Amino acid sequence: MSNQTPPSETSTTGEPLSLDALLVYIDAAPTAFHLSRGPQLGLYYLAQHAVDAGYTVRVDSLSANDYVAKRLARLIEEHSCPLLGFYVDQDNIWDLRRILPTLKQQRPDVEIIIGGPQVTGAPELTLDRLPEALVGVVGEGEETFVELLSLPAMSPEALRSCQGLVLRNSSGAEFTPTRPLIDPLDSLARPRRRELNLEPDAPVSRGIITGRGCHGRCAFCYEGSPSHRGKRLRLHSAERCLEEFDYLVTEFDHGYVCILDDSFVAHPQRLREFCQGLIQRYRGEKKWFCEARVDTLTRHPDLLPLMIEAGLIRIQVGGESGDQCILDAYRKGTTLDQLVEVVEAAKAHGLLSMYANFIVGGAFETRETFEKTRDFAVELLHMAPGILGVGKSFYTPYPGTPMYDDPAAYGLIVVDQEGVTGMGDKHVFCRTEELSRFDILEMGYDFEQSIHQTMTSLSKQLPYDVIERQFRAYYAWNITTEWHDRLSEDPLIYSYLRSVLRAGAKTLTEAREANFVDMYPMRHVGLVATIGDHYVIHLPLGDRRELDALESRIIELSTGKLTLDDIVGIVQDRTPDIDPVTIRRAIVERFARFDREFLVVWRTNVL
Repeated sequence: MSNQTPPSETSTTGEPLSLDALLVYIDAAPTAFHLSRGPQLGLYYLAQHAVDAGYTVRVDSLSANDYVAKRLARLIEEHSCPLLGFYVDQDNIWDLRRILPTLKQQRPDVEIIIGGPQVTGAPELTLDRLPEALVGVVGEGEETFVELLSLPAMSPEALRSCQGLVLRNSSGAEFTPTRPLIDPLDSLARPRRRELNLEPDAPVSRGIITGRGCHGRCAFCYEGSPSHRGKRLRLHSAERCLEEFDYLVTEFDHGYVCILDDSFVAHPQRLREFCQGLIQRYRGEKKWFCEARVDTLTRHPDLLPLMIEAGLIRIQVGGESGDQCILDAYRKGTTLDQLVEVVEAAKAHGLLSMYANFIVGGAFETRETFEKTRDFAVELLHMAPGILGVGKSFYTPYPGTPMYDDPAAYGLIVVDQEGVTGMGDKHVFCRTEELSRFDILEMGYDFEQSIHQTMTSLSKQLPYDVIERQFRAYYAWNITTEWHDRLSEDPLIYSYLRSVLRAGAKTLTEAREANFVDMYPMRHVGLVATIGDHYVIHLPLGDRRELDALESRIIELSTGKLTLDDIVGIVQDRTPDIDPVTIRRAIVERFARFDREFLVVWRTNVL
């Protein structure tokens, strides 16, 4: 783990910038060498609102494996920063529990506030787990954060006058009055991400949040809680969404834009206006991702093709279960048939990638319901090979959700309510009456193996253009899909398409278009001798075959050193009784098969 950090932001005088507050996200690490410092977009919205109110606030994104306490203590001193705000989720709360005592010991003068889903979902528990925090922000934080910055002193009396807080008292915790929701959302400025980073070269989110709240009531989601005070759906206007999209494609010239909120397709007319704006601006050349509900897409069948025309390259939908009764228990409001309809539409309209996630070990899970889910996922893969990807997550009881508050009503027994035995969605924290935690872990492995085996089998049937699209999307827009990852495991496919799409090599079709002038065939496959001086080659995805005599000779000569005419001449010398035209035609036919098998590319010396 690295203890080296780049210099942080300075003022126009060259002195370190004096901060009113620093907002910090610590990315929980699954391993001791994991150094992901992914930004948390919500902190940028908070910071921008504070900056617009006249305060100097910046954002810092760290890995849990960084020397966090030491770094933050230095930054507090360098920037004369009196206040730290931490985003808390179910995983990084344990990193904060480890880090904050050391930080507070080194800098007892700094005040610490906390917010995020863990605080809003389980406020009393979170304050108890993080005793160094002065106060927690419940719900939306922009206006609460600005009011905290305006307080002359953070005394208990002053804090009690601020809406939207949870704070300690002698009997545990108390709440200040609920703060009204921000409405309209367009009153919030879009965050100028790079300017808000404390470190100029730190990673910046390419995401957009276009709305808050949700019209869904899913039992595994915080928005499904009847006591949730912020679930009323509020949306940015289409114009505001386009403005933020424009900012991101201008600021970041590579990659795609992620539209992150569940509510993006909730208002079809707004979505149509957004897509029409993108078509007018970019004609589909700028790519983006979003999440969507399948019930909305099936009720409005014009939406998906319009989104694809506007540049949609990947979409995520909720699968959850292959058992309709369990979907109904989740209060999902969707059907299996709706998911099938959307998958078929994605294939018909040429979408690059769709992803559906399924929950293993959730409400009322049995071996029978799991098998329905696994088999349904496999069935969906067969409907749209090369397009649909599926995955699984283990059910995780997130604080503030109906299933967390009353697991027995969903046939669950929670054995690790706070998630200390693993990372959220990656480990099993519950059991059912029929299934132990280990049964559920085994079913998760069964699901993954079934999906992997199905994708491997289907990969052998994918046409070249479908495979090529997956790799082109990666090199053009830095997007990876489940099919790209699976196909990249094969060294032949990976090396062939990397050569063509990244290194300037040519396919056989391109070589033919150039009449093979200045084209040098180069193999990507190792050669194994067999009886009769023929070669055995390993084909993509585990197959292999024995070459005939001519194939063996020309692939041996395909080293990137000889042109097609050179190879024809060498073969002609060995078979002088066959005319050169016939030999050339036979060799090109063999190269056509090699091309289909990802065995040979064509190098050129022409720039």
